[in-house]
Amino acid sequence: MPDILHQLHKGIFKDHIVSWASSAMGSSQVENIREVDDRFKAMTTHPTLRHFKRGISLTSQWTGTEHKNMEKVFLGVVAGVTDCHIQKTVKAVLDFIYYAHFETHSTRSLDALDATWEAIHVNKEVFVDLGI
Repeated sequence: MPDILHQLHKGIFKDHIVSWASSAMGSSQVENIREVDDRFKAMTTHPTLRHFKRGISLTSQWTGTEHKNMEKVFLGVVAGVTDCHIQKTVKAVLDFIYYAHFETHSTRSLDALDATWEAIHVNKEVFVDLGI
């Protein structure tokens, strides 16, 4: 069984998707990091969501809960500032992670998991096209 924390939350999401989507936001790495932090800081508070009031770049050690909290709002962070195919890839990865958490699966949930996997592969080329 895969290690969901390290392979999905940290590996695919944090180390790859956050990095790649952030790289598509601006012209320099410093600008991209600042933009992502500003967008996390600008999110309104909500009782069921963590507010990253300092952004995410200053956090060096992440817990599984923090990864999950970041995942809940990350699509909103990249919306409007990245290519639609990046947003579709981010959404597909987040959906895949969500479905992968199911303790048991039905034919319907497996079909949904497969559809999200396909959506990742259909849209991921945008990162190559952008040179990321």
